[in-house]
Amino acid sequence: MDNIQIRTIFLFQFKLGRKAAETALLSQFIISLFLSLSLSLTLSFSLSTYLSSYLNVEIWLIKMILRCHLLVVLSTFIYIYIYIYIYTTLTLSIYLSIYLSIYLILFISISFYSYLSICLLQSVYIYLSISVYSYFSISVCPHLSIYLSLARFIYLSLVRSLSISIYLSIYL
Repeated sequence: MDNIQIRTIFLFQFKLGRKAAETALLSQFIISLFLSLSLSLTLSFSLSTYLSSYLNVEIWLIKMILRCHLLVVLSTFIYIYIYIYIYTTLTLSIYLSIYLSIYLILFISISFYSYLSICLLQSVYIYLSISVYSYFSISVCPHLSIYLSLARFIYLSLVRSLSISIYLSIYL
């Protein structure tokens, strides 16, 4: 091979790696935003369902809240489908095999962190709704959910930028 062919191959791999990094960055941003919003909404609706059953509110309100809760669960399944779709499209590229292993390790740790934060926040919800006045728990718990969602989104953004920098240092 002469120098022109080697440069052409190197330039093609560089452009392919750069495009893959941009695609992974965008998909990770969308997935992390969607995950944090769906988890926040799920926690808010489960709290409102718990409070409405605890306070013996009318049945039509409970049905409406349960419908919203089912809608959030459905959106979580849509998120899982989008993740599987992005995963399969990324595995079609040979150049992303190392990045995918890093990405999956980080995704498992993020999922575990999200599960722990859900358990913690759910216990805070139950504690506030049982031990404190219900008005206080209704006013504080959505704020806790929003702050936890923002903290989770910042954490996911930091992990995303770290994984992209690892990918760029490996391939570029």
